[in-house]
Amino acid sequence: MTPVPAPNPSAPQSPGRGDDVDVAFARDRSLGLVAATSDDSDTGLAATVLRHFGFALDPDKGIWRLPARMLWVDQVLAAAQASTLLSGLGHTVVADEETRTTALALAAQQPPPTSIVGATLVQLPAHRTPAPSASAPQRR
Repeated sequence: MTPVPAPNPSAPQSPGRGDDVDVAFARDRSLGLVAATSDDSDTGLAATVLRHFGFALDPDKGIWRLPARMLWVDQVLAAAQASTLLSGLGHTVVADEETRTTALALAAQQPPPTSIVGATLVQLPAHRTPAPSASAPQRR
């Protein structure tokens, strides 16, 4: 499988040269979304970032895995966030085609809150469930 660029289009990438890749993400049909690092360290910067986004090192397989209970969409979001941070820190990150296209589709469906000009997270409208009216029957 040939690696393809990570979902962050502004990040420095090297899709054709596997020896320059620092972190690679791919979907394993039995394990879910996994990551591999070029330095095989569990203490380096890449390891710290992966751990921050929920990955844990599987020492028997030598790969980073997310919890088995995570949905595919949540796995892709964790990888996309880790990829964005690692790319911003100067690491070269790649992802397989399925992971990359899923991340791009998710990004197209829901723009990040920072895309609202001049807004901060505090200023964004919260999704609220309407309160029941006083005449509505109460559930027990």
